[in-house]
Amino acid sequence: MKYFNQRSPWIIFIALPLLLVIAIFLCSPKHNEITQGNTSLPDIALLSNPEGYYDNFKVEKISIVKRKDNRLFFSFSADKVLHRKRISKFFIYQNLKEIFLSGVQIDFYRYNMSPLKNKNSLIPLDDIGSSFTTLGKPSTPIEDYLAGNADIDLDLLSRILLENLSLSVFLSPDKKFSITAKVACINTDFENLVLEGPVMVMDSCGKEMLTSKAVWSEKFNGLYLPDGYTLQNEEHKGNAFFAINSQGELSRVWKCPNIEYIDFIEEREKVLYTYLSKKMPAYLSLMFGLPDKY
Repeated sequence: MKYFNQRSPWIIFIALPLLLVIAIFLCSPKHNEITQGNTSLPDIALLSNPEGYYDNFKVEKISIVKRKDNRLFFSFSADKVLHRKRISKFFIYQNLKEIFLSGVQIDFYRYNMSPLKNKNSLIPLDDIGSSFTTLGKPSTPIEDYLAGNADIDLDLLSRILLENLSLSVFLSPDKKFSITAKVACINTDFENLVLEGPVMVMDSCGKEMLTSKAVWSEKFNGLYLPDGYTLQNEEHKGNAFFAINSQGELSRVWKCPNIEYIDFIEEREKVLYTYLSKKMPAYLSLMFGLPDKY
């Protein structure tokens, strides 16, 4: 012990510079670059700027025209189209993909079409979906994905996400049915178009309907309104369903059909967020944007 005490000043003299060198090395930019090399930097940036990154393709100022029997069927244009990894509030999914479109204008022309067999829906979503999905390479069939193939290169399209949508169905040169929405989503079954607000619907007679959320059902050829609506400046509470006839007119159906439109992934995320908000202190829930309940 006496020997150690005599040597301790020299040990301290040598140890302090050594610790200083190690600290400088650990804090140096080059060292940080090496440690961050194992993280996914593009994924981190994707959460803060989702429009700037793509996984399969990126197109700007695109327009598509589709014809049937040499007659114009529908036209589509968008300011931007991205095929990317699916993004949610806190997650970036590696295998689940989505097609994101902004500044979308879709026009259907029914007045110059011959009657379509087995196609009574005013807005055929499968025609829209097939046009979008053909822009990139084919997605992995969902059967292969559910079979347990965990290949990182799997490409499963989970939804089509549209921002600032304007959709019109022209029934004659001077009559149309139209929908505008801030956000819209088409799931892979192409049965429903989920619209979120503000949503504005204008029928062929000029009646204006406003709502925060609406679901266009191709199967039932109408609009389901889960959170109420305002029609001609008159507010109506509770859920409702409106059928739309071949002339583009709204007709209230008092018994709402059973429409399955909930996105499974979003629902599971809501369960997780609710669980986390209950476990976190109130200030942390507020910081991360987690509501008390959904």
